[in-house]
Amino acid sequence: MKKKVYISGAIAHYGMDERRATFEAAALRLKEQGFEPVNPFENGVPADAHWMAHMKADIALLVGCDYIYMLNGWELSKGAKLEFDVASSCGIKVMFEGQKSSREYVCCICGEIHSGYGHNPHPVKHGGECCPECNKQVVSMRAQLAKGE
Repeated sequence: MKKKVYISGAIAHYGMDERRATFEAAALRLKEQGFEPVNPFENGVPADAHWMAHMKADIALLVGCDYIYMLNGWELSKGAKLEFDVASSCGIKVMFEGQKSSREYVCCICGEIHSGYGHNPHPVKHGGECCPECNKQVVSMRAQLAKGE
């Protein structure tokens, strides 16, 4: 079975025809590499629908994927940043346009080496990245702080 890859990138900051062509080109490249691309332009939501309707549909598509493919310039987009956060939090592997190998980091909590991108370790640690396992401790502490404990 082919691995599903959700394509993420800035849309609102460009012309719609240019963005559609960019996403379609990325889908073609991913297909040629043996992946099953998931293009948010094919989310079933009318093009003129509110941004929130698109994000709900897009995130539903994303969580069913094995990877997220971040197009160049993704960091300009509120939606793409949200998709990146969801993917990272759900253990979906992250690929970046133009990057050939996976990135490694050292978890600032357990000290183990992991591939991909880690999570924000605040409030357990200030700075660095933490792995998905240590992120459970971080989320728990954030919940306690939110409750005022």
